[in-house]
Order: sequence, then structure tokens, then C-alpha cells
Amino acid sequence: MYFLFFAVILAIGYNVLLTIILVGWRKALQKPLPDEMDTQHSISVVVPVRDERSTIGTLLQQLQQSIYSSYEVIIVDDHSSDGTFEYVKQWIAGRANFRCIASSGEGKKAALTAGIAMSDSDIIVTTDGDCEVHAYWLKRINACFQSKSVMFAFGGVAIQSDGKLWSDVQAIEFASLIGSGAALWAHGYPVMCNGANLAFRKHAFERVNGYVGNIDIASGDDEFLMRKIVREFPKSIVFVPEEDAVVKTTPKSSIGAFLLQRFRWAGKWKHNDSVAAKLVAVYVFAVQLALLSMLILLCTRTEVRIMVSIALLSRAIAEAIVLRFVCRFLSVRWRWGAFILLQVFYPLYVVVTGMFSNFITVTWKKRKIV
Repeated sequence: MYFLFFAVILAIGYNVLLTIILVGWRKALQKPLPDEMDTQHSISVVVPVRDERSTIGTLLQQLQQSIYSSYEVIIVDDHSSDGTFEYVKQWIAGRANFRCIASSGEGKKAALTAGIAMSDSDIIVTTDGDCEVHAYWLKRINACFQSKSVMFAFGGVAIQSDGKLWSDVQAIEFASLIGSGAALWAHGYPVMCNGANLAFRKHAFERVNGYVGNIDIASGDDEFLMRKIVREFPKSIVFVPEEDAVVKTTPKSSIGAFLLQRFRWAGKWKHNDSVAAKLVAVYVFAVQLALLSMLILLCTRTEVRIMVSIALLSRAIAEAIVLRFVCRFLSVRWRWGAFILLQVFYPLYVVVTGMFSNFITVTWKKRKIV
């Protein structure tokens, strides 16, 4: 019973955390960007790609359709084996503001560094080769940098469901990460973002020595850079609060592929030097472990079912309220079946990835990642 009491207290605290996230999320959206801008910055969109032959064409077409005029696109191929480099070279032929180079280094950060070094633009924007962007995307990002004090901007990223239940589960789960990152930023703790929708001043990148210090860590090109910039330039981070600045990405085809991605992401946490991020991660892990235990108790202990049911139901209601707000902004379809499935799946996967991420070697696009 003592464990159950402790688990319920954790669940109540988690609901308080969700309330804080909801307040932060709504605060993050309260400052819309101006339509008229005094400065039109030069922008370089740097896209590191590896084996993206099947998806890169859509991104290239959408970037070409941007209503923003002062921009270029630099595709950096990271040793693709599926013909990505050749396809992009052929596609960009005759398009003066599109360039494609082969990275001499290995890994995403080496590719990004090579692309950024080629750029003469004021602002660097990054995304991934399997993403889709809106025609207004670069215009919204330019609006974020009208103040000279802004050094780094991050926007929403949404998984674009293919209509299958598993895709909807991923879309809602991923929305929780995006919402948490924006909410924590609004409360003064910029610790989470996604490299599929980032922008920063080139001189700020150079000032903090780019990815030096974490270049060998496979993941974390986004969050490590964010923290380096916020240390050098306090209060210089902004969130892009516009729906047409949301970048769309694709769901994983299987649970195995999803877990491998999460193991890869979780592997960077042992290198994380942000106390706030670590505290949130540890607390969320403890809560999910408690919730997983309560799910087991619900099935095995009849005498505690009422108390456990109340705790689980209150958690589900609080999460649904927060996530529906975030999903609405990201244009993620809400599906109650996916949300209910997530209530069981999420605690299980958080506990598994949290416990084993430091002991599993992940292979990603034919590379072993420690």
C-alpha cells in the first residue's frame, strides 16, 4: 500500500506538471509574428540527407514554391547509397539558388557543418530530407529575427499520419514532445527542440563553435546547439507560433523502427548538461514507471482498483486536454482510439527506452550508433 500511495502522489504531481505545460503552451502562442517586416534576411536552408531518394523530391518542390525571395537551399549528402546525391544533382540543374554537395565527414553534424560553412547568409535554417514545408515557412522564420537580440528560433514539427492507427499514435505522442518543448521555453527553460524546424544566426553558430564538443554524438544536433547558444546569448531563443511554420514529417512504419529511433534519441541524454532537462526527464520516467505499475495493479489487485482507476483516469483526462490543444495547432488529427492505446503504450516504451538506451547499440541507416 505504501508503494501505491507513492505512485498516486507521483500521478497527482504529474497532473500538476501537465497543467504547467498547458499554461506554458498557451503562453507560447500569445505573440503572433508581424506580417510586415523591416528586414528581409538572407536565408540558407541546409538539409543533411542520407538515403532519402524516395522523399527528398517533395521537399525540394515545396522549397522551390516558397513565397520568400531571399533564400538558397544547400543539400548536403551524407554518403547515401540509394542514389540520393545523383537525384538531387539532376533535380537542381538550372536552379541557381539550389546547391548540392557531398559531405567529407561522417554523420549528420558533419554534414550540417559543411553546409553551414558554404553559406554566406545571415540566417541558417535546418530541416530533414523526409519533411514537408509550407510556402510561408521561411517568411515566418524571417519574422522571428526582426529583433537583433534573437539568435535562435525553433518551430513545430508534426507527424503526418497516413490514416493508420499506429501512425495516429505516433502523431499524438510526438505532439507531446513538441508541446513540452514550447511550454518549457515559455516558462524560461529552452531545453527541447527538433532539428527538422530550426533557425539560427550564422554568427551565433560560429561564436559557440557549432557542434564542437558533441560532434561525435549521433543525435542532439538540435538541443545541444540550443543550449550552447542560450548560454552564450541568454534570452535569445524564440518559438515560431504560426501554424503555417509547422514542418511535417513521416511516421515510422513499425514499432521496431519507432523504438530504434527513440533509443537513438535517448542515447544523447547521458551527455545532457541541462539540470532542468534532466529533472524533467527523471520525473517523467518515475511517473511512467509508477503508472505502469498501477496498470499491473489494476489487473491483479481487486482491492485497489477504485483508487488506481481514479488516478489513471485523472491522468488521461489531463493529458487529453493538453494534447488536444497542441494537436489542434499542429493540425494533427485527434483519434480517441489512438489516444487510449497511447495510455498503455507510452509508459511501457518510456520505461524500456529509459532503462536500456545506454546498453543498446542502434543501427541507423546502415550505421552503428553508440
